[in-house]
Amino acid sequence: MLNNAEVVSQSHWTEALKVVACTRCKASLSLIKTSVGKHLYCDNCGIYYPIQNGIIRMLKEDDRYLQVGKDWDEAAKFDHIRAAAAISKESVESPFVKMPPLLPEKLLCNKVYLDLGCGYGRTLIPHAKQGTKISLGIDISSVMLDRAMELCRQYEANCILVHGDILDMPFQDNSFDTVYSTAVMLHLDNDSARKVMSEIKRLLKPGGKVFLIDSFPNKWHLWRLLSLPEKLVSLIMRHLRYYHRGIFGRFYTYSQVMHVFNGFSKINIFPTNYQLLPKNVGRFGVPFRDKVKSINEKFSRTIKLRQGKKKYRLLNCLAVHFDVEATL
Repeated sequence: MLNNAEVVSQSHWTEALKVVACTRCKASLSLIKTSVGKHLYCDNCGIYYPIQNGIIRMLKEDDRYLQVGKDWDEAAKFDHIRAAAAISKESVESPFVKMPPLLPEKLLCNKVYLDLGCGYGRTLIPHAKQGTKISLGIDISSVMLDRAMELCRQYEANCILVHGDILDMPFQDNSFDTVYSTAVMLHLDNDSARKVMSEIKRLLKPGGKVFLIDSFPNKWHLWRLLSLPEKLVSLIMRHLRYYHRGIFGRFYTYSQVMHVFNGFSKINIFPTNYQLLPKNVGRFGVPFRDKVKSINEKFSRTIKLRQGKKKYRLLNCLAVHFDVEATL
């Protein structure tokens, strides 16, 4: 019996073996026990994948890992909550902070679910508690996954964690009902984003759904333009301790988001978090910040009820980012 500190049940590991695949040939894997511990083994390639601290270690230590994975490891060591949620761990009481919209139970109950770029489990764990058939999380940072494993044990969440690359995921074709990701796509360049979307299409079952939340910051967000000069200087100087080469933000237009989802049968794009008034000018907060926040939230709720009408697309310049739900 493969035991993840008695957190993950045997049935979940059985289901995991139906989903997880060899990174090289995408063949099925078997569980074996050696003198140095438990591994997943590919009969076709003869590759062993160790299971350490309950995490399946499948990441190729190539140039991308050295350039991106290690950057995220360093950011997570410094402050894993800040790296994932842009808020200091010293200022919060719970790791489940700044939570994006979570999926309803009907989309998760008895489903095979993947949290893409799961980080320390901020959305993976709440979703796993919604009766999923199996919940898997994949991330390029081993430090993030170690934090996620700590939380899985603390909250008794049945999650299978995979240390791997979302550009080439070690999973079987047509194996997931639901793929969810938050604040991941914005860290990818054009070529990487295309590879991830190709992988998502490969992994989803026919009729499967993908939800990308907080992943497409609005390129033409009106108030973001106020802080561009300062951000450019910060980028050049690299004076922020938590800034790393692989951790950058990319922005999208509405049409660019549509293009990303070519090949899906149904695409719903939702401009979100409208801001009628700016909250900051550069690094400085505006006066009466709480009042501004209240006005923006009321305005955002009002526009959300009307955003299906084409004339309200003119207000997209006030949306902070685009959320997307797409069906294969």
